[in-house]
Amino acid sequence: MREMMKKLLYAGSAIVLIALSYLIFIKKDIVVILVNDSYFEITEISVEHSAGSIKVPVLRPMSSKKVYIEPAGESALSVKFKDPSTKEIREEKLDTYFEHGFAGTIEFFYWKNGEVTWRDDVRLSFWATVF
Repeated sequence: MREMMKKLLYAGSAIVLIALSYLIFIKKDIVVILVNDSYFEITEISVEHSAGSIKVPVLRPMSSKKVYIEPAGESALSVKFKDPSTKEIREEKLDTYFEHGFAGTIEFFYWKNGEVTWRDDVRLSFWATVF
């Protein structure tokens, strides 16, 4: 009986250690979701921030793609793309801010009428304040 209790204690300790390690080292990323709610293909997409840009070659009609940004410093965000209606490169500057330690989601929508909207839920990560 005593030996079994020791094994359970060791197993429980290992589970707690693994869980804490996961929470400490979990990625603190910004997820940008690009949503094409139109009937047109969007091409030449570039998600730009202070640390660089992420290229997305094509976003098919009625689809979405996720890109991940690991914030390195203070940054704003803009999305450049070839507008399917005008065939010109269009840049949309999103009124959002993030930096190292921030995490969350930014959704970028291209609608059927060519209108662009976005929303964000980005904030300082709880784990960044703890560690």
